[in-house]
Amino acid sequence: MEKSTARILKSSDVRLDGTFHLENNLQQQQPQKPKNSASVPIQARIVESQPQFAVIEVICSCGTKTHIRCEYKAPAASQ
Repeated sequence: MEKSTARILKSSDVRLDGTFHLENNLQQQQPQKPKNSASVPIQARIVESQPQFAVIEVICSCGTKTHIRCEYKAPAASQ
């Protein structure tokens, strides 16, 4: 497995291409809490990790789940 380092992305490094719905059976198994329920701790976890991308699930304090797909930039060719 290839090692990678973490870094903070600058806004100029981020490209938004609209929205994309990820098919995930896990969401169907775990119903979301009603929006008026008591707040829960904010959570984030990696739900899929591939060489080309990762999918991060973020759960808001209101219970709303958001999936973020992060695509890795291909390494520059060495000359």
